[in-house]
Amino acid sequence: MADYQDYYAAPIALNPDTGELQGNAEFAVYLPDDLSFETPLTVTDAVSGAALSPLSSSSIGTLPDFRATGDPPQVILKSGTFTTKLTSVYGAVIQAGLDHTTVQAAIDAAAGVDDVRTAAEAARDAAAASVTDAEAARDTTLAAVSDAEAARDGAVTAQTAAEAAQTSAEAAATPEAIAQVVTDYLDEHPVEGATDADVAGFVEDEASDTRAAIDALIPDGSDYATAAQGLKADSATQPDDLAMVATTGSYDDLTDKPSTFPPVIGTGATDALAGDTEIPSTAADVGAVPTTRTVNGKPLSADVVLSASDVGAYVKPGPGVPATDLVTAVQTSLGKADTALQAADLLVAVTAVTANYTLVLTDGGKAVEMSNSSARTITVPPNSSVAFPTGTVIECVRMGAGAVTIAAGAGVTIRNAAAVLTLHAQYSIVSLRKLATDEWIVTGDLG
Repeated sequence: MADYQDYYAAPIALNPDTGELQGNAEFAVYLPDDLSFETPLTVTDAVSGAALSPLSSSSIGTLPDFRATGDPPQVILKSGTFTTKLTSVYGAVIQAGLDHTTVQAAIDAAAGVDDVRTAAEAARDAAAASVTDAEAARDTTLAAVSDAEAARDGAVTAQTAAEAAQTSAEAAATPEAIAQVVTDYLDEHPVEGATDADVAGFVEDEASDTRAAIDALIPDGSDYATAAQGLKADSATQPDDLAMVATTGSYDDLTDKPSTFPPVIGTGATDALAGDTEIPSTAADVGAVPTTRTVNGKPLSADVVLSASDVGAYVKPGPGVPATDLVTAVQTSLGKADTALQAADLLVAVTAVTANYTLVLTDGGKAVEMSNSSARTITVPPNSSVAFPTGTVIECVRMGAGAVTIAAGAGVTIRNAAAVLTLHAQYSIVSLRKLATDEWIVTGDLG
């Protein structure tokens, strides 16, 4: 039969005179006959055996299960002028007049049942945790697949747009399109520095058009005036007016003609058209664009061929371009690659503490985990000490068996619907949010 260790189960700090519970108080423990309260007993946690110094009540007056030195059946709790008497589990057996041997046997039997039940509950909790982990892994995998599909669709869209841009660029860069662009440009901007052959051809074409226009204006023989036409004959075109026109149609029969044909072109050239200014031969003479000018860096002295890069078109990459390259190009062009939300930004950082703790500025957005078997306090400092931005959220977690209380610093007000600032039990979580300069609200598992 196992040795029985007496303890005080679910004790409360009840004032027998007023019937009220003494909350948020620290107590010393004495033997009932130590009426002068000279020798306080050492108090330890009934489960972990850790020292409870001091032994503190919650905001509603409850105390943790504890043992006292020597396992006395009764003790006196004292806090200031407040005193009350507590009876241990074994002390209750004695007061009930039960045989302690029989009670011990029952306790040993119950302990065996408790062990089996505890093992079963642990197995059940482990199985539930495994299911939760599996579901979380499944959700993570589905999210990753969804992200990959979205990235693939974005890459396909980007490649389609790139191919369309390439097609447009190729259409714009055909020899016919480029020739049309150059032709239109030269029509509006004559080329300076044209060769003699270029100017001669231009002049010959213009002369041909002029001759055709003159021929259209000169009437044939039937239109000549006659004497019978009276006064009209004097003003009509006479045969002598056509002295420069050869009757044979031969160039040699023309009068006042240049000695050579076509006439010599160029400043200072001889045998130019008689009586006329010499035909100019330079670009400056005719107001043309000099051949030293360029189109997209290409000289106008020869045919100009423009490539896709000359007109700023997208150059289509070769086949098999990795989708990641296209995604990177799109992200870079949008200016989002360096500022996009990263997975690490979604993790909650932890501040692990074991002693009484006052929040600091870097705790904003973190979880403060208090781990201790004794009662501990997490204090919210005034804005004058730590200027948390309004809207700051901080998690507080009770990781140990010891009670954890949220305390307000000087001038700080902490709002809560039930006016309770103690975390309910081990692994309880609460959330603090700053409402104003020195005003916070706490929500979660309090009690």
